[in-house]
Amino acid sequence: MANLCNNFIQISGEGVSKIKEVLEANPSGRMFRALDKDYQGGDVVANVKRWGCKWDVLIDLDGMFLEEDYISMNIQTPWEPCNGFLRVLHEQYGVNVDNKYSESGNDYMGIFSIDSKGEKDVRYPFLEGLYHFDYESFLFEVEKGLDYAEEVLTLDEWLSQFTYVTADDLDELKELYESI
Repeated sequence: MANLCNNFIQISGEGVSKIKEVLEANPSGRMFRALDKDYQGGDVVANVKRWGCKWDVLIDLDGMFLEEDYISMNIQTPWEPCNGFLRVLHEQYGVNVDNKYSESGNDYMGIFSIDSKGEKDVRYPFLEGLYHFDYESFLFEVEKGLDYAEEVLTLDEWLSQFTYVTADDLDELKELYESI
Protein backbone atom coordinates (compact mmCIF):
# COMPACT_ATOMS: atom_id res chain seq x y z
CA MET A 1 0.00 0.00 0.00
CA ALA A 2 1.28 3.44 -0.93
CA ASN A 3 2.06 6.15 1.56
CA LEU A 4 -0.50 8.86 0.97
CA CYS A 5 0.50 12.47 0.58
CA ASN A 6 -2.04 15.00 1.88
CA ASN A 7 -2.66 17.91 -0.48
CA PHE A 8 -4.62 21.01 0.51
CA ILE A 9 -5.13 22.73 -2.84
CA GLN A 10 -6.44 26.22 -3.54
CA ILE A 11 -7.16 27.27 -7.13
CA SER A 12 -8.05 30.82 -8.16
CA GLY A 13 -8.27 32.96 -11.27
CA GLU A 14 -10.37 33.27 -14.40
CA GLY A 15 -10.08 29.60 -15.43
CA VAL A 16 -11.74 28.38 -12.22
CA SER A 17 -15.21 28.55 -13.77
CA LYS A 18 -14.16 26.14 -16.55
CA ILE A 19 -12.59 23.72 -14.02
CA LYS A 20 -15.76 23.89 -11.91
CA GLU A 21 -17.87 23.21 -14.99
CA VAL A 22 -15.79 20.13 -15.90
CA LEU A 23 -15.87 18.78 -12.35
CA GLU A 24 -19.63 19.26 -12.01
CA ALA A 25 -20.16 17.52 -15.37
CA ASN A 26 -18.09 14.57 -14.07
CA PRO A 27 -19.21 14.18 -10.43
CA SER A 28 -17.62 10.75 -10.19
CA GLY A 29 -14.59 9.29 -11.85
CA ARG A 30 -10.99 10.37 -12.08
CA MET A 31 -10.03 14.02 -11.60
CA PHE A 32 -6.85 14.05 -13.67
CA ARG A 33 -8.62 12.27 -16.55
CA ALA A 34 -11.43 14.85 -16.48
CA LEU A 35 -9.23 17.95 -16.28
CA ASP A 36 -6.00 17.05 -18.12
CA LYS A 37 -6.71 17.64 -21.81
CA ASP A 38 -3.63 15.55 -22.76
CA TYR A 39 -4.49 12.70 -20.38
CA GLN A 40 -2.50 9.53 -21.16
CA GLY A 41 -2.97 7.54 -17.94
CA GLY A 42 -2.06 4.02 -17.04
CA ASP A 43 1.74 4.05 -17.10
CA VAL A 44 3.14 4.83 -13.65
CA VAL A 45 6.39 6.32 -14.98
CA ALA A 46 4.50 8.65 -17.32
CA ASN A 47 2.06 9.58 -14.55
CA VAL A 48 4.87 10.55 -12.16
CA LYS A 49 6.57 12.57 -14.88
CA ARG A 50 3.38 14.45 -15.83
CA TRP A 51 1.48 14.71 -12.53
CA GLY A 52 4.12 14.19 -9.85
CA CYS A 53 2.34 11.13 -8.39
CA LYS A 54 1.74 7.53 -9.42
CA TRP A 55 -1.95 7.58 -10.35
CA ASP A 56 -5.11 9.58 -10.67
CA VAL A 57 -7.47 10.44 -7.78
CA LEU A 58 -11.24 10.16 -7.52
CA ILE A 59 -13.41 13.25 -7.82
CA ASP A 60 -15.22 14.02 -4.56
CA LEU A 61 -17.42 17.09 -5.01
CA ASP A 62 -18.63 16.80 -1.41
CA GLY A 63 -15.03 17.31 -0.26
CA MET A 64 -14.52 20.40 -2.43
CA PHE A 65 -15.41 24.02 -1.94
CA LEU A 66 -16.48 25.23 -5.40
CA GLU A 67 -17.08 28.92 -6.02
CA GLU A 68 -17.15 30.97 -9.24
CA ASP A 69 -13.58 32.23 -8.80
CA TYR A 70 -12.15 29.86 -6.19
CA ILE A 71 -11.83 26.13 -5.55
CA SER A 72 -10.32 24.43 -2.53
CA MET A 73 -9.97 20.73 -1.92
CA ASN A 74 -8.18 18.17 0.19
CA ILE A 75 -6.98 15.12 -1.71
CA GLN A 76 -4.55 12.31 -1.06
CA THR A 77 -2.08 11.20 -3.71
CA PRO A 78 0.29 8.21 -3.73
CA TRP A 79 3.80 8.92 -2.38
CA GLU A 80 4.20 12.48 -3.66
CA PRO A 81 2.12 15.63 -4.11
CA CYS A 82 0.36 16.18 -7.44
CA ASN A 83 2.31 19.35 -8.24
CA GLY A 84 2.83 18.28 -11.85
CA PHE A 85 -0.93 18.00 -12.28
CA LEU A 86 -1.33 21.46 -10.73
CA ARG A 87 1.22 22.77 -13.24
CA VAL A 88 -0.97 21.25 -16.00
CA LEU A 89 -4.02 23.05 -14.57
CA HIS A 90 -2.10 26.34 -14.58
CA GLU A 91 -0.99 25.87 -18.18
CA GLN A 92 -4.32 24.62 -19.56
CA TYR A 93 -6.75 26.80 -17.60
CA GLY A 94 -4.65 29.85 -16.68
CA VAL A 95 -5.32 29.47 -12.95
CA ASN A 96 -3.17 30.23 -9.92
CA VAL A 97 -2.59 27.26 -7.65
CA ASP A 98 -1.32 26.78 -4.09
CA ASN A 99 -0.76 23.37 -2.55
CA LYS A 100 0.21 22.76 1.07
CA TYR A 101 1.29 19.13 1.13
CA SER A 102 2.63 16.71 3.71
CA GLU A 103 3.63 13.09 4.03
CA SER A 104 4.85 12.23 7.51
CA GLY A 105 5.78 8.64 6.60
CA ASN A 106 8.36 9.91 4.12
CA ASP A 107 9.24 12.88 6.36
CA TYR A 108 8.35 15.91 4.27
CA MET A 109 6.03 18.88 4.13
CA GLY A 110 5.95 21.80 1.74
CA ILE A 111 4.21 24.48 -0.22
CA PHE A 112 3.94 24.55 -4.01
CA SER A 113 2.55 27.57 -5.82
CA ILE A 114 2.30 28.61 -9.44
CA ASP A 115 0.94 31.78 -11.00
CA SER A 116 1.80 34.21 -13.81
CA LYS A 117 5.00 35.23 -11.97
CA GLY A 118 6.36 31.67 -11.87
CA GLU A 119 6.42 28.71 -9.57
CA LYS A 120 7.81 27.95 -6.15
CA ASP A 121 8.18 24.67 -4.30
CA VAL A 122 9.58 24.81 -0.77
CA ARG A 123 9.99 21.44 0.94
CA TYR A 124 11.07 20.74 4.51
CA PRO A 125 11.54 17.67 6.67
CA PHE A 126 8.11 17.01 8.22
CA LEU A 127 8.75 18.37 11.71
CA GLU A 128 10.49 21.49 10.39
CA GLY A 129 7.59 22.06 8.01
CA LEU A 130 5.16 21.86 10.91
CA TYR A 131 7.28 24.44 12.72
CA HIS A 132 6.97 26.87 9.79
CA PHE A 133 3.34 26.20 8.86
CA ASP A 134 1.51 24.98 11.98
CA TYR A 135 3.30 25.74 15.23
CA GLU A 136 0.66 24.18 17.51
CA SER A 137 0.89 20.88 15.61
CA PHE A 138 4.67 21.13 15.78
CA LEU A 139 4.54 21.41 19.57
CA PHE A 140 2.10 18.49 19.74
CA GLU A 141 4.41 16.26 17.66
CA VAL A 142 7.49 17.31 19.64
CA GLU A 143 5.77 16.58 22.93
CA LYS A 144 4.54 13.23 21.62
CA GLY A 145 8.12 12.15 20.88
CA LEU A 146 9.59 13.65 24.03
CA ASP A 147 8.98 10.71 26.40
CA TYR A 148 11.38 8.50 24.48
CA ALA A 149 13.89 11.28 23.70
CA GLU A 150 14.17 12.30 27.35
CA GLU A 151 15.24 8.75 28.26
CA VAL A 152 18.15 8.71 25.79
CA LEU A 153 19.12 12.37 25.18
CA THR A 154 20.28 15.18 27.41
CA LEU A 155 18.53 18.52 27.06
CA ASP A 156 21.34 19.95 24.91
CA GLU A 157 21.45 16.86 22.69
CA TRP A 158 17.68 17.00 22.23
CA LEU A 159 17.64 20.75 21.49
CA SER A 160 20.47 20.38 18.94
CA GLN A 161 18.06 18.75 16.47
CA PHE A 162 16.00 21.96 16.26
CA THR A 163 18.51 24.15 14.39
CA TYR A 164 15.67 25.90 12.53
CA VAL A 165 13.88 27.12 15.70
CA THR A 166 14.16 30.74 16.88
CA ALA A 167 15.75 31.53 20.25
CA ASP A 168 12.36 32.34 21.82
CA ASP A 169 10.85 29.10 20.58
CA LEU A 170 13.94 27.19 21.74
CA ASP A 171 13.23 28.50 25.24
CA GLU A 172 9.69 27.15 24.95
CA LEU A 173 11.06 23.75 23.89
CA LYS A 174 13.45 23.81 26.83
CA GLU A 175 10.51 24.41 29.18
CA LEU A 176 8.60 21.59 27.51
CA TYR A 177 11.53 19.17 28.00
CA GLU A 178 11.92 20.16 31.65
CA SER A 179 8.19 19.74 32.32
CA ILE A 180 8.18 16.07 31.34
